[in-house]
Amino acid sequence: QRVAIVPDDFQGFVPRLLKKEGDLIEAGEALAYDKNSTSVVVCSPISGKVEKIVRGERRKILAITIVPDSSKARKTFDVKAIASDPKQALLDAGLWAMFTQRPYGVIPSPDICPRDIFVSCFDSSPLAPSRSLMIESSRHLFEKGVEVLSQLTAGTVYLGCRKEAIVETPHSTTTVYEGPHPAGNAGVQIAQIKPVNKGETVWTIEPETVVKIGGLFTEGYVDYSCIVGITGELVEKPRYVKTT
Repeated sequence: QRVAIVPDDFQGFVPRLLKKEGDLIEAGEALAYDKNSTSVVVCSPISGKVEKIVRGERRKILAITIVPDSSKARKTFDVKAIASDPKQALLDAGLWAMFTQRPYGVIPSPDICPRDIFVSCFDSSPLAPSRSLMIESSRHLFEKGVEVLSQLTAGTVYLGCRKEAIVETPHSTTTVYEGPHPAGNAGVQIAQIKPVNKGETVWTIEPETVVKIGGLFTEGYVDYSCIVGITGELVEKPRYVKTT
């Protein structure tokens, strides 16, 4: 019954609000932009009304809570139009904030072209859900997302996989990793196959976001649904749940 956007989830993002309490908002509409890079925005995953701006010390924005409505209104894009400028489309759709730049672990500047882009297709951390479930259930969207990523770098899009769940696309290079956690961490994978040298930057992105990118360039809107694992020793019936 409530959704909250937490600016601290986006490393280096200094929010400046575009909406105030009581405003109506569509899914995919911008809630805030970055003070240091005004073209980078964070969008609402649902349609509804901005209920509250939660602030902490020195009026820092801790969360923006939204009450969903029944309209299901969402921001849409012309697929043919955005294909000519994928970078601007990702900025307008709020998906740029999902990239992480290495080094520093911050949202990358739109003015920088990364040496390579890395996508870890498995999560090796304890009790983590299977990322291959999300990829395989939306394989055509994942492949389209990788194709878009390949247009953002002069280098290579690297997919890191387990040998039992190999993912290959026409626009990427697949590398297989073995061993326990943290083998699934993108930083570990980068260090193993192509370390970042002084003056270079690379980007990382989660496979579920790659699916969202593919959906944007295929269907003209961002689908904010995701799959989470309900698990742990106190859970009687461990299962996957599709949610927003």
